[in-house]
Amino acid sequence: VAFTPRTTDRAFPLSLNTGRYRDQWHTMTRTGLSPKLSQHRREPLVDVAPGTARRYDLIDGGLAEIRTASGKSVFRVALTDNQRPFELFVPIHWTDQTSGAGRAGHLPAQDRDPVSGQPGFKNTPASIRPIKPEWQGFLITQNFETIPDCLYWTKVKTAAGWLVELAGMGDPDAMRALLPAGQPAEVRDTRRGVLRAVALTQGRIEAALFIARDNSLPSRDWLISQLAAPEASTMELLAGRPAVPLPERGPIVCVCFDIGLKTIIAAIADQSLTSVEAVGTAISAGTNCGSCRPAIAKLLPSAAALAKAR
Repeated sequence: VAFTPRTTDRAFPLSLNTGRYRDQWHTMTRTGLSPKLSQHRREPLVDVAPGTARRYDLIDGGLAEIRTASGKSVFRVALTDNQRPFELFVPIHWTDQTSGAGRAGHLPAQDRDPVSGQPGFKNTPASIRPIKPEWQGFLITQNFETIPDCLYWTKVKTAAGWLVELAGMGDPDAMRALLPAGQPAEVRDTRRGVLRAVALTQGRIEAALFIARDNSLPSRDWLISQLAAPEASTMELLAGRPAVPLPERGPIVCVCFDIGLKTIIAAIADQSLTSVEAVGTAISAGTNCGSCRPAIAKLLPSAAALAKAR
């Protein structure tokens, strides 16, 4: 196919870039099986500048459909000041084995560089629009075998199984088919459209499903940890939290030591830390592979400002 310069137009006014995430490689055939490497980015995200998001009615954490002349796919929206206006970035890693969405391979233009033959993955005219599912949810499970039939699903490996994010239209009750056989327990709130169901075997959790129409979903981290627990409390599982609240660590920043965003910010603010090295000395974050050091450096000014405001 002959090479032609790519320019945006009214139908495709944005520029789409694709690439790899910090902790993943190609189609995750190996890295996708690592629970630690899967925690940095649990879903395929479309990075969007805040101003661009406002222009196209996108919400941080919402869903959006990207279209190009070659195809379309759905991604989770992530607002970031690191993205230039009117440009989008999506990861290349998710395939039909790991997601029903986030399929970057559907999007790039089909022409190639005339000299190297390299496909043009870095600059494809695109459009974006918000997708508003009628319900959202997630499944944590030791074994994931049934492919969900819904608008959006994507899975990542956890220490003892899988985390599967879900979103769809219509009646979500069909998602109960994702639960394995086992001792069932369930609660419903039909007014809010909430469904919480677990399957246990001899007190051990096999899987748990959480769905809500109002997005009142519990935090994933504690529930994920219960897959490896020798015995789980049915009441706590259905509540989506332990009886005694645990500190919220936030999204994982330092994969090597399993340290979250909120933990790092609290350490910077509480201990008046002023450098990446000081953070490493205090809580070990950034002292092994070093790939999270740039992210820690970006947290220092905001965390220091928080400390001064106290």
